[in-house]
Amino acid sequence: MRKSLFFSIILICNASFAQKFFKLEGEISNRTEPKIIITVYRNWVEEPEDFYVSLDIKNHFYFEIALDEPAYLDINYGNEGLLFWIAEPDDNIHLKFDALKFTETFLPTGKGSAKWVFNHNYFKEFENEKDWDYEMARSVFLKKSDFTLKVDSLEKAQLDFLNQYKSKLSETFFILKRADILGKTEMYRLEYLVKSKTPNNILIKSFNTDLINENTQELSFEYGNFIESFLEALKNNSDSSTETNLDEYVFLKNCFAQNLVKRSILERILTNRIISYLENEGYNPETELITGSFKEFAKNNFYKNLVLSKFTKMRALQKGFEAPPVVFTDNMGKLFSLKDLHGKYVYIMVWSSTCGPCAADLKQLSIIENYFSSKTDLFFLNVAVDSNLEYLTFMKDREVAGKSIRIETSSRFLKDYEITYLPAFFLIDKNGMLIDQGMIEPSHDEGRGLIKYLEKVLVLKTK
Repeated sequence: MRKSLFFSIILICNASFAQKFFKLEGEISNRTEPKIIITVYRNWVEEPEDFYVSLDIKNHFYFEIALDEPAYLDINYGNEGLLFWIAEPDDNIHLKFDALKFTETFLPTGKGSAKWVFNHNYFKEFENEKDWDYEMARSVFLKKSDFTLKVDSLEKAQLDFLNQYKSKLSETFFILKRADILGKTEMYRLEYLVKSKTPNNILIKSFNTDLINENTQELSFEYGNFIESFLEALKNNSDSSTETNLDEYVFLKNCFAQNLVKRSILERILTNRIISYLENEGYNPETELITGSFKEFAKNNFYKNLVLSKFTKMRALQKGFEAPPVVFTDNMGKLFSLKDLHGKYVYIMVWSSTCGPCAADLKQLSIIENYFSSKTDLFFLNVAVDSNLEYLTFMKDREVAGKSIRIETSSRFLKDYEITYLPAFFLIDKNGMLIDQGMIEPSHDEGRGLIKYLEKVLVLKTK
């Protein structure tokens, strides 16, 4: 099993946000952990950003991030957490809580804190007391009238609860939270209809997506999930073939042509799908065709540029292309470049101490290196994606193949080589050109598979 390293919006009329800062500071009683983990979702197409915020000796913490639009946050401390909370630019929150009595002592104050008070009370009312996802999953076996009554009642209760706080909340937050509530309950309705094998003509008539502003659909976590699931249900029920990535892409575009989905949310969905195609399939004629079509179709330059950037990188990582240049800092603090290895074949393994399969591959890689010890033109480079402490702990009393380098998760190397899963492997020739990537893992067949592969490559390249 490979280990994952890491799943211009206008909300109201023409209002837009100049870049401002979201600030979160506070203090924790009965400290149980040295750090708070904050995950920021600026949008739903880029990787979320993880921040590790340390507590000082007085158990105070401070976090600040530039935002030019609303974002969602996860905040985790020990076993406690806040999931998908909405933060707005210019919020300045002071948060106090006791780590041993989180729910009872949760106290947010400061600019924008009204939404935090609402969220905390909302989750106590509708999340902590009852698992509604589980409850609704059980309810799909009810007759339709009873299920409809149940989900309508839940939706009304949540919207009424939101309306009680309306005067204390920003209009942006109110609209976005309302979309999240409606998105979640629409998802329950969709799951019921899908379970009942409802045909597409009835599915289409069952939902009115005009109730939510187009740009709000794009930004909302829950409503966006509902729209994507709705299109997936239509695709699965469709008589037309959607076996290939191109088939799926054409189907989704046709949904827009039939006015079944708004452009903004469709472009968000297509961006995620195309990036997934590129990560899974790499560069090929089909992904090139899809990318070219999306370039002409998309109006959102952010999404368009994200897809084109991914496509360009994946195309550059094909066999016969020059390996992206990279400079490391080795364990002695000296700069080290792949260009320094021109004249040698370079086998690169990227790993992490927290990746179970990586340990087995590293152990076998040392045996493979010994097998090729007479080949002075074959160089093994292992790159650890670890904190310094994790790396040193793992490497203690352990021998690994070749030259060992440690990098952070923010390293440009990971971005340039499109590494999202570990372990990852690359083979570069004497001229710095990519021969292959994602090849046979060192532990496969106790190393025999990779030995045969490397022998074949080295023989062919010397002819």
